[in-house]
Amino acid sequence: MTKGFGVQAEAVTIRTGLPSPELLWSWLNEFPQNNFDDFGAKTLDDLLVEISRRQYRGEWLWTAYVGDQPVGVIGYAPQNEYCGMFHGICFTKEWHGMGVAQAAVSKVIGEIFATGQQKISASFFRDNERVHKFLCNLGFCHEGLLMHQTLRGGKPVDMTLMALFKEDWLCRSAAS
Repeated sequence: MTKGFGVQAEAVTIRTGLPSPELLWSWLNEFPQNNFDDFGAKTLDDLLVEISRRQYRGEWLWTAYVGDQPVGVIGYAPQNEYCGMFHGICFTKEWHGMGVAQAAVSKVIGEIFATGQQKISASFFRDNERVHKFLCNLGFCHEGLLMHQTLRGGKPVDMTLMALFKEDWLCRSAAS
């Protein structure tokens, strides 16, 4: 499929599961400052261990596609029957700014809320303005700031915490 200025939401599909670990590793390393703290995977082998741990804990994983081409991954960790947290949203730089991530994550949000979940949380490095804007555009609201939550390059980093509630999502969806 050729890329244009924008991709129609209908052209984006999501499927449970992950693409090849090598592909995911390459995407994560396109913007390492946004994807890794000092405690995350350092190698492809570390990533494989982390994926296994997440699957064992019952996390939900989707791959986003444009046509047959995998373009991103979305992870979600349910905490209980009521709520959970996004645990990784990563899209290849090649498709940034074309509406692909928004279409895919919107579809995942719909699937999560269809299971009965009522709240989706998301946290990210405070200095990641792109993700902040992205989540705001999806309807997430601010919940808090986690001061010195992790380390990146040996220095404390703040994390922003945001949330989306099913009721708000359904009202937004009905309005569009």
